[in-house]
Amino acid sequence: MKFAYDGFDAQGERQTGLLEAANKVDALRELQRKAITPIDLKADEGKKAPGLFTPRLTRQHITQALHELTRLIESEVSIAESIEAMTDAGHHERIATAIPETRLNASFQPTAASAFQVASKDFTPAGVIKRDGSSQQVDLVLNPQSVYDNFVRITNKSGIAGKFVIEVINDAGESKSISLSEVAGQNSDIINAGASTSQINAKDVYRAAEAKGLTLSAASKLRFVVTGEVQSTQYEYARNVEGTIATGDGTVSTTATTVVNTNDGISVQSYTVARDGNSFATF
Repeated sequence: MKFAYDGFDAQGERQTGLLEAANKVDALRELQRKAITPIDLKADEGKKAPGLFTPRLTRQHITQALHELTRLIESEVSIAESIEAMTDAGHHERIATAIPETRLNASFQPTAASAFQVASKDFTPAGVIKRDGSSQQVDLVLNPQSVYDNFVRITNKSGIAGKFVIEVINDAGESKSISLSEVAGQNSDIINAGASTSQINAKDVYRAAEAKGLTLSAASKLRFVVTGEVQSTQYEYARNVEGTIATGDGTVSTTATTVVNTNDGISVQSYTVARDGNSFATF
């Protein structure tokens, strides 16, 4: 299989070309061997169409993926490139969202020569593995078996298209995750940049989760956690605050406070319609 790459070598020179590899993992390893840091790596052939049925994600899938992820990181391949390469190389298609946020710890214990003492060095936390994306939670979804219709509308507020998944949680804390296309009326998992879904009935979302084994409990209410493979935007700005400080020369000093704001990459609106169809309420 051929891969087109674009990157930089150890001298900082731009390098582009094609290379032969069995899969993207091997392609990344070959670039690592050539001391080329890729900024783009794409298969020169179209991806194989997904099968009709997706097998259940098991503990064995995750264990194998974590083992491969460790090998790639030890080869100095970035975490984002490693997970993408693992998905392309035949790991379960949901492995990219199945690995939980994980803190990486590290310590260094040198061996001292005779008559010397050397203290160990703790590098905890050495890093964090986390999903690159955005999530929004709907804390109250009405009983899907009631006479009232509860609707949700998902908006991709980011500048890129991305896949979306809905986690459906019952009152007992049990949950099932479904892709957007598994909901009746939604033909794709992907929401384009700046676009929104059509009006989605919460009953259809529950039916998709029910097909995977989720049941209602307690008061039969639900929660939704909507996750999109799109980035949130974090920005900083300085807010100036002026005030008189009692100094020896009586000058007025200006201080600046840095404020960090985050714009979520997605939003989810939840609302219900009155039985007469003439009014609605958001919540």
